[in-house]
Amino acid sequence: MMSSWLIELLQLLILKGSVISHIFQKVVFWKIIPFRLACSLVL
Repeated sequence: MMSSWLIELLQLLILKGSVISHIFQKVVFWKIIPFRLACSLVL
């Protein structure tokens, strides 16, 4: 009983982690791209 509950909790944590990392990557991407474009325009 306890082990199956633990497995479900782990799966939920992994799912949340992947969603958070995906959002984080998108945010970083959209922050870096304009910055690099500005740098290329300046240089």
